[in-house]
Amino acid sequence: MGGNGGSGTTATSTDKRPNELLGSWFVRSGWSKGELARQVNRRARQLGANHISTDTSRVRRWLDGENPREPIPRILSELFSERFGCVVAVEDLGLRTAHQSPSVSGIDLPWTGPQTVALISEFSRSDLMLARRGFLGTSLALSAGSSLIEPMQRWLVPS
Repeated sequence: MGGNGGSGTTATSTDKRPNELLGSWFVRSGWSKGELARQVNRRARQLGANHISTDTSRVRRWLDGENPREPIPRILSELFSERFGCVVAVEDLGLRTAHQSPSVSGIDLPWTGPQTVALISEFSRSDLMLARRGFLGTSLALSAGSSLIEPMQRWLVPS
């Protein structure tokens, strides 16, 4: 059956509501549930997350309000960003709150120099940066927020 592309959820059956943000991006993309599932699986394999096996019923559950575990939100953000030629943040998809503590968002994880350079390089690619003039919401918080600055300071100047 597969379909365990992030089988755990953060929503319970009593507080789950349709994810209107994800639904809006999904409808505008023109993708079918099957096509989105195939693209998620393809990207997951590229990232080495071979345990992910998303199917149409999993996509339907996300649209119905189920919150997938990482790396699914990040994969969806990348796929929609590529599809629309602009940055579509995870928060824009309604998959997690915009203000998470560093330990929840993963920013507090130990970073190595080469990984950090690769991440910043990827994030600042010219094709993604072109569409940022009108995009100030979460990208501004990402580039200027204390959740990024403080861990970087601890990384650069260890105690």
